[in-house]
Amino acid sequence: MSIEAEFLSIDQVASLLRCDKDSVAEHLTSGELPGLKFGRGWVVPAAALIARVNELAVAAAADRRRSLSPAAEVPAQKKRGRPRFRLPN
Repeated sequence: MSIEAEFLSIDQVASLLRCDKDSVAEHLTSGELPGLKFGRGWVVPAAALIARVNELAVAAAADRRRSLSPAAEVPAQKKRGRPRFRLPN
């Protein structure tokens, strides 16, 4: 594997993740994605990016499983129509 294949630019990361270059730059700046800032540009290790995306995918799947509870699956039925008129006692 060549050195060029081991590191990705922001353009390449955006293409892989199918998102905007600005989004990738924001995630790199916040530390959500792994990368090194050299001068004005970013260098992203390909192996670290793949590992981080896998971590995020596993965490997101766990959150989705946790949010599904039996009560959340079946919504409560709403009462329809007007309430009945009741005579005072």
